[in-house]
Amino acid sequence: MKLPKNLAKVIAPSLLLISLSYIYLKTMAPDLTWANGGSDGGDLITAAATGGIAHPSGYPLYLILARFFQLIPVGSLAYRTNLMSALFAVLTALLVYAIVFKYLLAELDEYTVSIVGLSAGFAIGLSPLFWSQAVITEVYTLHAFFIALIIYITVHSRKKDNLIAGKA
Repeated sequence: MKLPKNLAKVIAPSLLLISLSYIYLKTMAPDLTWANGGSDGGDLITAAATGGIAHPSGYPLYLILARFFQLIPVGSLAYRTNLMSALFAVLTALLVYAIVFKYLLAELDEYTVSIVGLSAGFAIGLSPLFWSQAVITEVYTLHAFFIALIIYITVHSRKKDNLIAGKA
């Protein structure tokens, strides 16, 4: 049975989003933890909550975003900041899916590309190191998100001229 053409584009990323979100929420640290090499969590949570500066380099964008997450009325302050790591981990996996999908779509059929993209998204999302940082307060998933975003923009710009890639 073949799925409608656009349905493959929706099912694979939705499956990735839902399953990784569920896994991260079930394994997320409920509070501040020293697990997974997360020795900066207390510093980052406190700096975001007080408007202070974390250790060098200060991570200003991270702290601004963390402060917004700390305003969510659920769980402890640390749990809310852990949610930010999980969100950016899921977004990174979705971007990896999108990179693979856009890059391979010209060469393979849509269904094969969806499976390969889904595999790539799960590969990064469930890799032990990435997963360990997605469930605690740390800066790495935000950094990974920006790296994936830069790669996505680069891959996307190869397909057409656009202002983001510096082509007019």
